[in-house]
Amino acid sequence: MVVHAIGMDPNIENPDIAKTFGVQLERHGYLLPGPTYRAMGSTSRPGVFVAGSACGPETIDDSIAQGQSAAMAALAALRAPATALAG
Repeated sequence: MVVHAIGMDPNIENPDIAKTFGVQLERHGYLLPGPTYRAMGSTSRPGVFVAGSACGPETIDDSIAQGQSAAMAALAALRAPATALAG
């Protein structure tokens, strides 16, 4: 696992990343995570997951835990029928 430990400012490329993957940004410029009851690490676009400092300032421990949860959610989405990714 690779942990990208950025500073406390959002990545200057987040607008491009959001546009490329079709996800939303929150008001400070970080990638907007979806509601946690849906899937940990989910975003506004089904099948695209985010974790750690991409969502806002986080500790390394929290980033690792979120990354693991996002990976599990991504794996679950891949194992689900194709209709699950449709939203």
